[in-house]
Amino acid sequence: NKSKKERGKAAPVLPSVVNDWIEEAGKFRFELINDTIQAIPSAHQETWQLIAGQCRIVTAGISVGEIKGKDILPAHSLAMSTSLNREAFTTVEINWEDAVKYLKKEVLLLPEETKKGYVLVCYNGFPLGFVKHLGNRANNLYPQEWRIRSGYLPDKVVLYPES
Repeated sequence: NKSKKERGKAAPVLPSVVNDWIEEAGKFRFELINDTIQAIPSAHQETWQLIAGQCRIVTAGISVGEIKGKDILPAHSLAMSTSLNREAFTTVEINWEDAVKYLKKEVLLLPEETKKGYVLVCYNGFPLGFVKHLGNRANNLYPQEWRIRSGYLPDKVVLYPES
């Protein structure tokens, strides 16, 4: 039962760019929940709606982005998702030192030729998250509560041993 206020509102139109951010976007249904765009797998849509009607859901599907005015800020969970369409974003490979800086939520300097806008930063081909490149600097979008707070860093980079 919707209130009079809810019945009078038209369903929000989601920007089509979010379809480009997800591989096989047709397999998802996009929902706007409190300015956050969530991609719910279509196969689970009915179950999600049933549970959402009875329980408070903390998270479901993939958080794709947050609407901030006329802009859509890509969500960190999108960068971590296996459904991320990397082709939709400018991607910059960073070295170990810059990866640690990113994970500490420090300022990164990207190569001059990097296109302005949202950039996916990667280390060894693995996405770490997004920055908003402004030309002369990049705003680090790594979640504040996840940042590395320790000053300790190993003397050398240890990668998985070769078998």
